[in-house]
Amino acid sequence: MSKKKKSTTKELLEAGTRFTLKGYDTYVFQVKVDKSTIFLHKYHAGMELLAETAIVRRLGDKNLDYYDFDIFGKKTRGRVQYDSIVEFVTEKKAPAKKKKKVEIEKCPIPGVDAIGVTLNLKK
Repeated sequence: MSKKKKSTTKELLEAGTRFTLKGYDTYVFQVKVDKSTIFLHKYHAGMELLAETAIVRRLGDKNLDYYDFDIFGKKTRGRVQYDSIVEFVTEKKAPAKKKKKVEIEKCPIPGVDAIGVTLNLKK
C-alpha cells in the first residue's frame, strides 16, 4: 500500500499553482520561476489580465518575501504569510477535440469526375 505524498505549500508555489489571499478576493496570485529570477504575479480573478509583478527575494517554509520598485525607483518590501492563503486554484484543461474525419466522395453523376470533400464533426 503506497501513500500519496502530500505537497507542501512551498512545493505548490514553486510548481506555479495559482492561489488566493485573504483580503484580495478580486485577485489571483502565481509564482513563476524564470531562469534565475522568481516572480510573483498578481492577476485579476477570472481573467488572464496581469495586474502587477514583484520579484521574490526568498521562498521560505512559512512565508514568501518579495520586493517591488515604484516609478521613482524606491524599493518596497513585502511578505506573504502562507497561513493567509485561502485556497489554491487549479486549472483543468478541456479534453482534446477529436480529429476531424475527412470523407472523400465521388460525384454521383455518371461521366463527371468531380470529387467532393465533406468534414464530419461527430462527437
